[in-house]
Amino acid sequence: MRITDPLKRRRLWNRVKKGWEEDGLQVPGGATREKITAFEQRYAITMPDDLREYFLTTDGNGEVWGSDYFQFWPLEEVKLVSEELNDVHKDRHDYPGCFVFADYFDWSWAYAVQLAVDRRASGPVYIIDGHARRIVAGSFVEFMTGYADDSNGLY
Repeated sequence: MRITDPLKRRRLWNRVKKGWEEDGLQVPGGATREKITAFEQRYAITMPDDLREYFLTTDGNGEVWGSDYFQFWPLEEVKLVSEELNDVHKDRHDYPGCFVFADYFDWSWAYAVQLAVDRRASGPVYIIDGHARRIVAGSFVEFMTGYADDSNGLY
């Protein structure tokens, strides 16, 4: 699923943020454009529009997970899978260009999005769980839509 209309994406981000607030989370405001630029420079990438809009709306979902046990990371904690995993993890280098942005139940597993060349949308989202590579969504927008509709479908 690709939502190319920025207004529809904005509605999705606001829906997700509202759900977190209704769950009692202290949801931070969006990341600054300066933080996004610093992230892009650090990794020599251009953040896709969908991910940029998400981080401009909310910089993660706060310090604790909600009733769904998902923790969405602030931009300053987002990193390459190879940086997040250590040498004990055999799959550490199996996710080139993929950035961990969320985890489930205190890192029972994590989620990473592949940042593609196409700036209009992100690449697929993988579950990082120590097993074979598995795509759980075709894009960040598809992942977040699935999360907003029924997070149980993402694991």
